[in-house]
Amino acid sequence: MLYRILNRLVGVEIDSSLRPLLLVSFLSTVAFSALWSFIGIWASSDLHASPIIIGIMYAMDATAAATTGYQGGRWSDRVGRRQAIGLAWGAQSIASLALSVCGHDLIFGIVMVVIAGAASGPGFAATNAMVGDLVPKHNSETAYGTLRVVTNIGYMAGPPLGGLALVGNHWLIFFLGIALMGLISATAAFALLRDDHVVENGVPSEHQINLRTLFNDRPFLLILLSTFAGFLVYTAYEVMLPIAAVMSYRLSATTWGLLAMINPILIVAFQGRFIKATRRISMMLKLGGSLVLMGTPFLILITISSRWGIALVLILFAFGEMIWGPTSQAFAASLASEANRGAYLGTFGASGSAAWAVGPLVDLYLRGIGGMAATWAFTALMGAAAGLIGMAAFRLAGRHGRCGTHSIAPNG
Repeated sequence: MLYRILNRLVGVEIDSSLRPLLLVSFLSTVAFSALWSFIGIWASSDLHASPIIIGIMYAMDATAAATTGYQGGRWSDRVGRRQAIGLAWGAQSIASLALSVCGHDLIFGIVMVVIAGAASGPGFAATNAMVGDLVPKHNSETAYGTLRVVTNIGYMAGPPLGGLALVGNHWLIFFLGIALMGLISATAAFALLRDDHVVENGVPSEHQINLRTLFNDRPFLLILLSTFAGFLVYTAYEVMLPIAAVMSYRLSATTWGLLAMINPILIVAFQGRFIKATRRISMMLKLGGSLVLMGTPFLILITISSRWGIALVLILFAFGEMIWGPTSQAFAASLASEANRGAYLGTFGASGSAAWAVGPLVDLYLRGIGGMAATWAFTALMGAAAGLIGMAAFRLAGRHGRCGTHSIAPNG
């Protein structure tokens, strides 16, 4: 029954092999989206951290996730996705449990936050690689789109549940709840996931790769650069747009909270339908066009900064994101072999984490010297650059006979 409802929400039939992974992803997203939604507030209120220290904490967290993403993905190629996912969510749960006894110790608190971020890298890398393991290449966009819908439902559930736990400012209950939910997701990973695609006796030496090998793969290097620039656009949406809405455009926090619901609602309602509608468009055009659609709407805010202007930007951004996410993930997965898919997708995810480490700092600096107009102009420029670089990656891969450069064939 649950999957039948999800089928209707997504608009496509969910591959039965994906269902255990989707359940584990949902449980972990509910837990850890709540953690990351409130961690900055906790650092300010309980650790008495300054805004600069909180910014450094987020940068260290993103850097840790970027560093462990590649290593964790490579490790999952050797030991299996199930172990990597289960241990990652278990480690993040233990870090959350440690935060419950942190008290007002600033250094200990920041260290635990960074450890939680480091634990997330292998979990996301192995999850994305497992999608590629389980689903045929012609269905990979649909599979990654379905995963995005499930995680967005988790994002919609996690922060409200976290807010309920914080009624009365009970941070102990909040962190204990996250740790419990995280451990449930880790247990589900060990109990439900199967490593049918793990390479027997580890990855053979002739198939083992390192970062130098990855960076010598020119199509993959280009998609990394495109993803990095694309996530600079995403950080503007995630970090700067709320700041601008409340502090620069004088909307109330409640109004922004309502506007922020536009993105997850649209993704849950239309992600699968967008994939079906654009199935016959080449992946190269989808990647280039989606990134431009994500970045350039921010220019609207230079002249129209009302709630209606912000709503329009959020809608256009969501449409672009619905195309960009599954297309870029499917292409990155297609460049890897089964033996090194984890390493490829771990590095691919690390490029996004690297953008999170520098994006907010760049955006805030530009806001300081040129106002929000400078930030939005930079965001639009990054969207256009990301699109052009991504299209170049597809063209180069096609020239070398690599996978993933054509439109996805219809099911059946």
